Amino acid sequence: MSSITRSAAYRGWRRRAQGLQPVRGPLGFTVTAAVFMVALSGAPDTTLMTISLACVYAIAALGLTVVFGLAGMLSLAQAAIMAVGGYTVALIALDTIGLLPALLLAVVAGAAVSGLSGVVGARTKSHYFALATLALAEGVRLVLVNESSVTGGSNGHPVALVSLFGLQLADPRYFLLLAVPLVAGCAYLVHCLRKSRFGLSLKAAAADEYMAKAAGVAIDRSRTLATIVSGGLAGLAGALLAILNGYVGPQDFGLGAAVLLLLIVVFGGASSSMGTVVAAVVLTYASRGMLDLAEASGLVYGLATLLLLLLLPGGVAGVGKAVAGRLGGRIRRARTRQEEA
Repeated sequence: MSSITRSAAYRGWRRRAQGLQPVRGPLGFTVTAAVFMVALSGAPDTTLMTISLACVYAIAALGLTVVFGLAGMLSLAQAAIMAVGGYTVALIALDTIGLLPALLLAVVAGAAVSGLSGVVGARTKSHYFALATLALAEGVRLVLVNESSVTGGSNGHPVALVSLFGLQLADPRYFLLLAVPLVAGCAYLVHCLRKSRFGLSLKAAAADEYMAKAAGVAIDRSRTLATIVSGGLAGLAGALLAILNGYVGPQDFGLGAAVLLLLIVVFGGASSSMGTVVAAVVLTYASRGMLDLAEASGLVYGLATLLLLLLLPGGVAGVGKAVAGRLGGRIRRARTRQEEA
């Protein structure tokens, strides 16, 4: 086969691959989720519980990538928004309204509360937004602790057992049947948002706010919508955590959880949905392994964050892109040498 024929065949293959692009995304996430479920079959209960928690944190971290990774706004209230979703599920009659309406209510509640930070974020810049979200997180914590007649205070609130097709979701083996597809769906949603006009407007505003305004980007509206989407995913994650544990308490949504979510985003790469999911699994395993070192966990998290920022500024996704770029460059150079020969 001549070099001209090979080049024509390669261009034809590229056109067919681009035509399949709308299908490749959901197909890839679906296949990955299916392989993951098969790999977990027969795993011990402790592993299944850790993976279940990783799925919960992955959904919340995916929401954080919308605000932090796309909009460039550092939010410290993601764990507090998870608490809003968790307590929403705990305070309603799950056995009466059903699982799907309860999850939808948790999403709406999380989006509504997070939208408050979006209103503030549209009028603040840089570290002021982080301080505003920290104040929001502290306000949520005070409400949960002090309104004991409703929330149960520091003792928390029980969550009614809920089943899916007759399977108790408090069992991690059955919980994963719901959590893994939800993670895949949320990851694909964030992936689509990143490629959409909405995601491009957020990136433009994060890169240069004044140039984005000059180009006609509605920065305030885009940032508010970003916090709403992020809050909806955090509310869903909080509801899933409450269903898994059968209990919800303020200690599950403290500053340590907020730092863990931020570390997941940094480690996975703020620009990659799949990297965020991988980082959630790795760091959830690491955090569970440090339960015996609770006094030093804050120091470990801080040092890990600094090392990640210094050694892997692009996260796991950045390393993968660098490797793929080098391999692609070698393949292109080899193809060029063959065509010249």
